[in-house]
Amino acid sequence: MTSSVLAYSMTATTAGAAATTAGAAATTAGAAADTAGAVPARNTSAHSSIAAVRIFMTCLHIRVHKNYTMTG
Repeated sequence: MTSSVLAYSMTATTAGAAATTAGAAATTAGAAADTAGAVPARNTSAHSSIAAVRIFMTCLHIRVHKNYTMTG
C-alpha cells in the first residue's frame, strides 16, 4: 500500500466527514424551523448539493477502503 493512496483515502474520509457535518447542520436548522412553525427550505439546491456530496463521498470512501483491503 503506497502512502499516496493512503493519503488519498484519508483526504476522502476527511471530506466525507465535513460533508456529514454540514448535512447534520442543515438537518438541525430544518428541525429548528419546524419547531418555530416555519416552512423549512429542505428542497433548495444547497440542501440537494449537500446530500449529493454526502452520497458521493460515502461511495468514494467505500471504494477506496475496498481497494485498500483487497490489495493491502
